[in-house]
Amino acid sequence: MPFDNNPTGKLNTKISPLIDGQLPDFIQSDHPVFSRFLKHYYQYLEAGELRLTVNIDNLLLELTAASNVLDVDGNKIVLESGSGSDGKFTVGETITGGTSNATATVLADDLGASGTAWAKLWVDDIDLAVEIISNGQPDDFGKLLNEAWQEKRNLSRLVSNPQVDEIYSSAISAGALGGKLSGAGGGGFLLLYVPPEKQPDVKQKLSHLLHVPFNFEPNGSQIIFHDQHKEYKEEEQSQADNAHKPFVLADVQDNCGAGATSDTTGLLRALIEQGADGAVVGVLVDGAVAAQAHAAGKGATIEVSLGGKVYTDGDPPYKGNFEVVALNNGQFTCTGPFYKGAKPDLGPMALLRLGGVSVVVSTHRMQAADKEMFRHLGCEPAEQKILGLKSSVHFRADFTDIAEQILVVEAPGASIDRPEILPYKNLRPGVRLGPKGPEFVAPE
Repeated sequence: MPFDNNPTGKLNTKISPLIDGQLPDFIQSDHPVFSRFLKHYYQYLEAGELRLTVNIDNLLLELTAASNVLDVDGNKIVLESGSGSDGKFTVGETITGGTSNATATVLADDLGASGTAWAKLWVDDIDLAVEIISNGQPDDFGKLLNEAWQEKRNLSRLVSNPQVDEIYSSAISAGALGGKLSGAGGGGFLLLYVPPEKQPDVKQKLSHLLHVPFNFEPNGSQIIFHDQHKEYKEEEQSQADNAHKPFVLADVQDNCGAGATSDTTGLLRALIEQGADGAVVGVLVDGAVAAQAHAAGKGATIEVSLGGKVYTDGDPPYKGNFEVVALNNGQFTCTGPFYKGAKPDLGPMALLRLGGVSVVVSTHRMQAADKEMFRHLGCEPAEQKILGLKSSVHFRADFTDIAEQILVVEAPGASIDRPEILPYKNLRPGVRLGPKGPEFVAPE
């Protein structure tokens, strides 16, 4: 089955011999299995023929044939055909490249025996989910989650693992109707649909795990804009004074987890200028100021030019006289769900205070997603009136339980939260700049 028009199946240019020379040394040393896989993958692509060890006549690829299982606007997905085949790759089969002679064992079925293509299943599931929710049948939605999870598990052995399977089975046996894995970036959650009357049973069954409560937000992300012509001080400080828990302000555009610098001063400046009381911002990266604080010592007052050194398109460094409230070496153990067990080394750290606003300063970057970053300096997050966190989403796992309210703030930073505000120049006219957002109009 040649992949090009050359009847010999010979490819004139091959990539596989170049992998060893082109792949960076640190990837080859740190990830040898991936390096071998990449080389074998290209050897497979370069093979002029793909054969199965079972007795099979041929393998049809996107041809018009009676075994088509999906036909959308003329695009075909075709199953295997021939004697000795059950119409799909089967776990345990060995495939061999006719040119490279590379072999591989099939680890997961490609398509179910029903011949239902996953692309079709996903589209149908989305439509069905919308219909179920619109008709007020939430339990059926839970059952649909379970069906989708079981189908997804069949795609690959890497979709799940024994620990996840055991947790999921325990939840189902206790009354959950379905669930799915969610999360990314070093942490994750098992989201379960459980009828209200069964929730105590499921919580008891999974009592050895952390239960993270959540609510649905009808308004999506809420952005706070600072209007220099409006006086916010009395209104917002009154809300903070009367709250039982801290107001959490997510400084989403300066989240180093999204590639930002974590050294902008916009949120800190606004809190100080508005006379906020009982506010803490963190973690702001400025190794020079951290070193200055350690040299001066706890209790000293130091004149600093804080932040604004790496990302220079936002607010300038904040200049002022700060009290050195606490010092530490930046080595601690995280206890929150996202970073739990991690032992970061953020270098010399300091807690500085000017008026009613404090700021946690570190030497190295880390997303503010764990309470221990503050406790390391004797600052208990739950006891603050306002918490400014340089994080976009991951902080919610450890800070939602202590938050009176979580507000997304838009201070200048390198990680743009609203893509529609970017100065695009080369987009195709009519492309939307966000979900249900405005269409792009080329500048004149």
